[in-house]
Amino acid sequence: MEISGSGSLGPSGYIKRLNSDLSDLQVQLSTQKKAQTYGGLGNDRDTALRMRADINSYTGYNNAIKHANIHLSTVQNVLGSLGNIESNARSDFNGTAMSLSDGSFVNLKINAHQSLSDVINLLNEKMSDRYLFAGTKLGDKPIETLSNILNGQGNRAGLKQVISERKQADLGPMKSGRLAISAKGMQVNVAEDGVHDFGIKLSNVTHAISGLNVTQATGALSSVNFDFTGAKLISNDTITMRLTLPDGADFDIELKAKTHGIGNRNGFLIGATNAETTANFHKSLTEAFDFVVNGEMMAASDLVAANDFFSDNPKRVDGPPFDRATAMKAGTDLDTMAWYKGDKTIGTERSSHKVYASKHSAVEVNTRANEEPLRELVKNLSMMVAEKFDPASKASDAHYAALKMRITAGLSDDSTKTSVLDLSTELGYKQKYLADLSMRNNSRIAISEDILFAAEGVDVQDVSAKILALNTQLETSHRVTSMLSKSHLVNFL
Repeated sequence: MEISGSGSLGPSGYIKRLNSDLSDLQVQLSTQKKAQTYGGLGNDRDTALRMRADINSYTGYNNAIKHANIHLSTVQNVLGSLGNIESNARSDFNGTAMSLSDGSFVNLKINAHQSLSDVINLLNEKMSDRYLFAGTKLGDKPIETLSNILNGQGNRAGLKQVISERKQADLGPMKSGRLAISAKGMQVNVAEDGVHDFGIKLSNVTHAISGLNVTQATGALSSVNFDFTGAKLISNDTITMRLTLPDGADFDIELKAKTHGIGNRNGFLIGATNAETTANFHKSLTEAFDFVVNGEMMAASDLVAANDFFSDNPKRVDGPPFDRATAMKAGTDLDTMAWYKGDKTIGTERSSHKVYASKHSAVEVNTRANEEPLRELVKNLSMMVAEKFDPASKASDAHYAALKMRITAGLSDDSTKTSVLDLSTELGYKQKYLADLSMRNNSRIAISEDILFAAEGVDVQDVSAKILALNTQLETSHRVTSMLSKSHLVNFL
């Protein structure tokens, strides 16, 4: 504001203008702004409006980042706890005996049950009435209760029933792994009972026995025929059959020829005749298959059934009768318990919750309980909790050992799957990116505030000096006016 002389205003007009100027300067001093309206800023009006809009925008972005960081920090705490549970469970499965004989399996099942309960509670964690792992369904608890997952509810089958149906389908009506083992004369035949994905599949046979003729039919329906007619066996001659279990794992049956002792699932006696040897081989082979079917194959059935149950699109054996099933069917909300009730939209694990953190940056921070590492943790613990074992049964012992191996592998990290740590690391990168964006936003706010001050603000010292100068002018003007008034009065008298 310029301070000028009286000009042609006259004494009273001049003093009135000085008072007006002084009032404006005092307002500027108290508000530290050039004007109280944008119109009073003149050419700086547009600049001030743009800078205020920028400050509001970037402040809003930082508020969004603040809330996102609270969300991500809570999720990271949950993932840390889940990682600890997974690590401890893996140690439990690795550290206990592979046999049921020492009773350690009881504590293992108890610990697995408690761990599974803790995992479900953690995945149902919420913040400000919003569930962290439900995807877009923020108001819905994402994970079913432990009891409903295992046992189902009403007409909806739980994991135990889905496993039972799969076991029946893999065992078949003869409880033989969907294989038919027969002997006639000096020939033993093993054949799959139909074209389907259940039970054991025959892969190949290897041996080095002189005169033994092995014929294998491959294709949709496989079979193997052993002809001992011209066989010349000696002690330790070995026949190895490679089998493919329902979960795709290979398993070898190895039978050694013996000259003394008794035949069993590991070997057969060489008889006085080839017909007797054939009968002994048939008996040992049947025992070997029976052991595999009720042991190793049961663990494979557990895994396949669990994979089907915990899939986003669950599947069930098409039955009853389940033991003669030849196909799978889709599980529905009416007949199969959904373990996960949150958002299942494919490809939106992160994108369904976006944080708009700057003008050109939207950071995706959503999490869902059905993501691979979280689903695998629930699935693997559930398999052990759902199963029962008989310490008096050698086959059940083998089932337990095989299931432990599969669960341990499922709880272990490898390059073929995403781990809990991988998920935590991914979210950690997003937290770091948000922190970087927040710093950039703060810099932009500071720059905008400087420009805004230049457009709207005043120099307090400069205004103070002008006020002092005006006060001096006013005092001088008042004295001059007073003197003139007295002079006019004397002249009048």
